[in-house]
Amino acid sequence: MSSKKRVLIVAADFKPMIGGVSEFAYHMACGFARLDAQVLILSPHYSGAESYDEKLGMHIKRTYPSAKVEDRLSVMTKIGKCASLGSLAATMLRMRKSFRPHIIYLSSMYPFAGFFPYSKANIVTTFHGSELLVHCQKSRLTAINKHILIKSCRNSSLILANSNYTKNLLEGFGVCTSKVFVTACGVDWQKFSGAPTTQEARAKLGFSGRRIVFSLGRLDRRKGFNTVVKCMPNIRKKIPDVLYVIAGQGPMSVRLEKLVDELGLHDSVRLVGRISDEDVVNYMAACDVFAMPNRKETDGTVEGFGIVFLEANCCCKPVIAGRSGGAVDAVEHNRTGLLVDPYSQQSIEDAIETLLTNPQLAMKMGQQGRERVEKDFKWEIVAERACRRIFELL
Repeated sequence: MSSKKRVLIVAADFKPMIGGVSEFAYHMACGFARLDAQVLILSPHYSGAESYDEKLGMHIKRTYPSAKVEDRLSVMTKIGKCASLGSLAATMLRMRKSFRPHIIYLSSMYPFAGFFPYSKANIVTTFHGSELLVHCQKSRLTAINKHILIKSCRNSSLILANSNYTKNLLEGFGVCTSKVFVTACGVDWQKFSGAPTTQEARAKLGFSGRRIVFSLGRLDRRKGFNTVVKCMPNIRKKIPDVLYVIAGQGPMSVRLEKLVDELGLHDSVRLVGRISDEDVVNYMAACDVFAMPNRKETDGTVEGFGIVFLEANCCCKPVIAGRSGGAVDAVEHNRTGLLVDPYSQQSIEDAIETLLTNPQLAMKMGQQGRERVEKDFKWEIVAERACRRIFELL
C-alpha cells in the first residue's frame, strides 16, 4: 500500500449538491490532495454526480441516493434520508478496513464518530452550527442527542468549527475547546476572477437600467428572504427602479411566490430558481447589494457562517447580513457590509436604502470586502491551513 497519508472523507453533502456544507467538504478534499494525501471520498449519489465525478480528479465512491434538497420533510423523505445515511455508514465501515485510513474526516456527520469509534485512525469532526441547535436543543430526543454529541467529540482527535459562534456553542455543551480548531469557510477565488463588469452582467441578464438587490441560497425561513420581499413596497416608493432577485430552491419557494402575488410585486421581485455556477458569478456581478438577513428560527436552525457573503465581496459587492449565528464572522460591520437586526423589517429596509442610494459607500465596502477575501478567505489558504493542522495529529 502507498506510503502516502490516507484520508477517508465521509460527506453527507458533497458536490454537485449546492450549498455551503458541500463546498466546505469539496475544498477540504482538494486541500488534502494538494498536500499529496491519498484521498477517498464517500458521499451519497446526487443528480448529475456521474458526469461530475468523472471530472473530479479524486477517487469518490457514491452510496444510496440522498433525498432531493427541495423536498419537504415528509415521512417518505425522512425514510429516504435515513436509508441514505445508513448506506453511507455501512460503506464507511467497509472502507475503513480495506482503505485503512490514517485520518477519517467527517465533514458534517458528527454522530458517526460516536457510533463508530476507530482506534486505528484519527477522527476529525466538523461542526457548522445549525446541527448543534437543531439536534441538541430543539429535538424531542435532546438528552440522547447531547449524549451522542459528547461521545462523538470525545472520540474525535480534532474538531473543526466553522466560526467562533459554533465554537462557543460547543463550549456550551461542555466540549473541551482545546480540541476545537476554528476554520472559516472560504471562497473559490478563481471562480470569480473572470467576473464580467456590472454593466456587462446586467445586459446579459436583461437587468439594464435597474438597481439590483440579490439573494442566493436555499429558500428556508432562516435566510430572511421573505422579510426582504416585505420591504420592497416601501423601498420602491423611494427607489422606483429597484429589482429584487432571489436565486435558489427550497421549501419557502411557494410561500415567496404567494407573497409576491399578495403584495403586487411582479415588476420588482423575481424568483429565478436554481442557477448554474456561471450564473452565480453573473448575478453577483450584476447586483448593487447582496442581501441575506439571516436569523435564528424557532426550530433552532441558524446560519453557521455564510460563504455567499464572501462570494459577493469577491465581486466587490457590499452585503447585508443578519446579526445572528456565524454571519458576524463573515461580515465586518460598516467595513465589508452591514449587520442588521434580522427580526426588524425597518432595520433591513434602512440598510438596503442606505447602500442603494450611496454608491460611493457601497463601492468602498465592496472593495474592502474583496481585499479581505483575497488576504484571508481564499479556499486554498483556508483549506491548507486546516489540513496542515489535521496532519499534525500524525
